[in-house]
Amino acid sequence: MNAAVVGMGGMGRRHVQALQQLEAKLVAVCDQRAESLKDISPSTRTYGRWQELIKEEHRNLDLLCVVTNGPSHAEIVVEAAEAGIKHILCEKPMATSGQATRRMVQVCEEKGSLLAVNMSRRYMDRYRKLREMLQSGVIGDVRHISVVVGAGGLGCIGTIYFDSIAWLTGATPVWVIGEVETNPLPNVRGEQFHDPGGRGIVSYDTGMNVAAEFSEDIRVHSFMHIRGTEGHINLDSTSAFEWGRAAMWTRPIDQWSTPKTRSVNPTSVELDLGPPLDSVEETRRGLQDLLNGRTERTDLSGISSVDTALAFHLSGMRGMSRVELPLRGEDLSFDVPIT
Repeated sequence: MNAAVVGMGGMGRRHVQALQQLEAKLVAVCDQRAESLKDISPSTRTYGRWQELIKEEHRNLDLLCVVTNGPSHAEIVVEAAEAGIKHILCEKPMATSGQATRRMVQVCEEKGSLLAVNMSRRYMDRYRKLREMLQSGVIGDVRHISVVVGAGGLGCIGTIYFDSIAWLTGATPVWVIGEVETNPLPNVRGEQFHDPGGRGIVSYDTGMNVAAEFSEDIRVHSFMHIRGTEGHINLDSTSAFEWGRAAMWTRPIDQWSTPKTRSVNPTSVELDLGPPLDSVEETRRGLQDLLNGRTERTDLSGISSVDTALAFHLSGMRGMSRVELPLRGEDLSFDVPIT
């Protein structure tokens, strides 16, 4: 299998490692920063412009990994598909407008390219275990989720959580009421990018509501509280990349029929969701599924999470009015250079 990577920052390097684990041949890499290409193997061709890489290498490629910043994703993916590259893995966020995400899917379908968005938490054992627990009804029907995350942006970090929540619960977002930071911190990727945090409510087709708090005045730290009709689960993380403690409280199953207005002593248990995977292994699993044709539907793993993040911006611009999902009409062309 011949592969190439566009974008050789930290995440791009992880894609290279994942490809090595799959025993793929890395035929080319690209980055506009010359210093990012200094230690590349002599057997791998290097490019400063992704357009040149696709033009020169597309006939040799089975797979292209797009690991650049969000605003460039759509253009690279579309051109790769039009050039005939059959497998494309795009980093999140999928794109920066609803129109762009749908264009990516349309062109890939027309050209016969299989597109996946690297929502890596879908490949973490602990998330898969939690999903099985929730879908088995261990806390009844999920009715409310609270998410608190520090600085990181609605596009960069928010899309991960919006995708994870939908995937964990099998629910589809239907509207957003929210706002974004009016005086956001400088973006670490450069002043040309705009990816502020925000806060608001996301409602889902199951009747579940999510209270999302992505505040820039606290350090990156995540906490998730999942409340069902018969119990709740707390997930507390000490870093942006791995969950720490997890605990569950449930009504004893023989008292599930007790009216909810009556107090019941819950059963408490510490949850062992297993150790976290590193991002290289998560990416390797995503690549393996893509190559085996088992990738998640892109409209679920990419489009919906971008729509939800952009809806926070749209709602804030309109005085925190409700924005319907999926995005439609003029809202599809709304573009924010989220990273």
